[in-house]
Amino acid sequence: MLAQAQALLKPGGELYFSDVYAERRAPSAVRDDSVLYGECLGGALYWNDFLQDGRGCGRGMGVVRGSRTLKQG
Repeated sequence: MLAQAQALLKPGGELYFSDVYAERRAPSAVRDDSVLYGECLGGALYWNDFLQDGRGCGRGMGVVRGSRTLKQG
C-alpha cells in the first residue's frame, strides 16, 4: 500500500497516518477478540512492521509528528 501511495505523491508530497499502532505484535487472543478488534486494538499494526514497510517502498518514513501511549485500566 505504501508503494502505491508513493506513486501518487508529487515530489516533496507528504502522506499522513492517524491510526493505532502497537509496540509489539498482538497475541492471537487479542487479534481474534471481536470487541478488541472493533476498538482498533486487535487490528493494530506493529509499529516496526509499519516502519519496515515504509523503508521497503524506497522512500524514508520522514517524521513522527506525535504519538501517545494508551494506558490500560
